[in-house]
Amino acid sequence: MNRSRVLAIVACLLAVVGVIQAALFSCPKCGYEQPEGTTKCSHCGATLTPVTIATNTPVVTSPAVRTAWSAAAEEEFRKAQAAARQNRTWLAWFYARNAVALNTLAGVTKAVLEADLVKALEQLERALRSTEAKCPACDGTGRREMKIKMSDGRLQTMNSDSLVCVRCGGSGRLPSVRMPDILNHQRAQVARDYDALQKDRNWVALSGVWLSPELAAGLTLSNRVAVIQALGSTCLNCAGMGILACARCEGAGYLKCSNGDCVMGTMTCPDCGGTGAPKKADHSSGRNTLVSSFCKTCQATGRITCKTCRGRAVLPCATCQGKMALVCKVCNGSGQNPECTKCHGCGLVACTRCKGTGKNRDTPCPDCQGQGQLLCATCQGTGKVSRR
Repeated sequence: MNRSRVLAIVACLLAVVGVIQAALFSCPKCGYEQPEGTTKCSHCGATLTPVTIATNTPVVTSPAVRTAWSAAAEEEFRKAQAAARQNRTWLAWFYARNAVALNTLAGVTKAVLEADLVKALEQLERALRSTEAKCPACDGTGRREMKIKMSDGRLQTMNSDSLVCVRCGGSGRLPSVRMPDILNHQRAQVARDYDALQKDRNWVALSGVWLSPELAAGLTLSNRVAVIQALGSTCLNCAGMGILACARCEGAGYLKCSNGDCVMGTMTCPDCGGTGAPKKADHSSGRNTLVSSFCKTCQATGRITCKTCRGRAVLPCATCQGKMALVCKVCNGSGQNPECTKCHGCGLVACTRCKGTGKNRDTPCPDCQGQGQLLCATCQGTGKVSRR
């Protein structure tokens, strides 16, 4: 989870009240939804008496309650650190994201832990998507190829046991980025273990957020949405990373040199034809011409540096420009699913029974419990919906 994503979440939370005030309400005659403040239905023309949607009073008001949320977030962060030390990176990622969600209602202590969480998540995600790929120059052998001229004049390519690949240094591997389908598969596997560990603590799940029963019991609707949106809705196209491995180079960033004559960054010398021998003397002028004992162009090696790759044996991938990854076009790099069009990203909609008043005649509305708003059924409060 990058810093811009966390800041975007905070901005959305600060804007919740303003968005709710500007939410839609239904025309009592035809049921057509109208923007708040409309005095005449744009569908049937009926005169409207706009109402203001009732907002929740946050439950997190006392220092004791804020301390409980802060303590829970810090406990999750400690679990994330412990999992990271055990090289259980995915498990650490789950705990760290849960800590971000719980830290949302931590009050004045929120910013203290938030900076550490952002940094930790960035490090974890970098480790999760980093891997190695087969070196395109040596095809994973780690050895340098050699061109040997056979007795019948044919050139045969062989791997040298004494010379290592100029690109990978003999390892046969290069840094790469994991493909999204692999990341999604790994996350799904660890998610089962993570959920089991949270259940063993007798914690309860709230749209993906795990918290103690005591914290869950005191949540109002607006606080519930705040916690859910802090966890977010992972974009499966990029596995929540915001970037995805380049499909053309499979995340390696480089491809084998496009010059068919290039072998490990060198090509056959055009002057000697790969023999290393000098050019034949020109006797047409009748003069004796001194001839070198070896080809000066290739210094008797028979090979010259490839002009296409300039001796690097590989070329940067034209699709990702050697960066190994591309920004996800589905989430624009946020790692989150696109915004829900029903609630416009805020996770709440006006109650259709009471039209946002919170009252059914003189009693509290039974559908929204007098709050005037409901959890968005489309996104379940996350404000995001997958469109894959």
